[in-house]
Amino acid sequence: MEPNDAREELLALDGGFIIDDLLPSYATTMFAGAAGTGKTSLVLQMVAALLQGDDEFLGFSIPSSFDKSILIMSTDDSEAGVSYGRLSAIAPEVLDSGRLVWIDYAGQALDDDDWDQARQVIKERNIGLVVLDHIMAAVGDDLNHMKTANEFMGRLQSLRTPVLALAHTAKMVEGGVAASGKQSPMGSSVYGSRARGVLTLRRSQKLGHRLEVALNTAEWQTVQLEHDYVLGDLDGYGVVSSVRFSRRPAKLHTLKLPSREGEAMPGEAGPQSAGERWDRIATKIVRDGSDATSVSALARQVAESHGGSVETARARLRTRVKRAGMRWVAA
Repeated sequence: MEPNDAREELLALDGGFIIDDLLPSYATTMFAGAAGTGKTSLVLQMVAALLQGDDEFLGFSIPSSFDKSILIMSTDDSEAGVSYGRLSAIAPEVLDSGRLVWIDYAGQALDDDDWDQARQVIKERNIGLVVLDHIMAAVGDDLNHMKTANEFMGRLQSLRTPVLALAHTAKMVEGGVAASGKQSPMGSSVYGSRARGVLTLRRSQKLGHRLEVALNTAEWQTVQLEHDYVLGDLDGYGVVSSVRFSRRPAKLHTLKLPSREGEAMPGEAGPQSAGERWDRIATKIVRDGSDATSVSALARQVAESHGGSVETARARLRTRVKRAGMRWVAA
């Protein structure tokens, strides 16, 4: 196939998904998360679902049978063998399917020969998805350098195959929120901006595991996850524990607000001034939470419950609450 033909074939896939609203069937998707959150285990579970012909993954529909092979490019010398054991725990039959290609780079950065090898494997083995675990070791250079990041993302896109690239998130601060107010792939912003979308796996004592999905073909959403542990062989020398995730319904909060200006909140004495009323509304939002992810979305919720205008609610709320990670806090 000529290069131009290959490009036209790639562009023709625009808008499709390997897994609906989760994994695009073209370009690169980043999968970020702090070390130890279970990124590799979740990705291996996804690989198993595709190779086994499952019709869904964590509640996301798999629109058609995935009949191609998967290439795993492992660049972490401490993870290659363990990952094999994890997959044997999750779905041992996948290892004997003949449709899984595993290349272990033993912690070395990828060079020109490695990229040539990957392209050759993709061509010869009918690869339909490349999993790179993980970017930090594969780059082998300053992750914050914009030129390095652009060159690396260009390498991924040159594979002309859907890529799921794992990355660590930025350093966390107290409360589980990154200094920027959100978690994003570590290093230059180029990694996230040039990707088709970013998946982020979070974990906290209060909320457990959550998978955030941010694709520019779908609205931002959060999936609440449950997990259990399974054991598998570690290259015949022992056993390894793997996390197996499942989806649980997200708990969405409905705001119960006064219906008229000056009416007291439930359990509160009234009447109240407008300022006092909005202070109480803001306090309730911070205390009880909301599934809204922006001030505008929150204002629409409040306006619908109260009957006032969205503009007024937005103006009142903007000075009282703000989004910090997964929760609302006082501004």
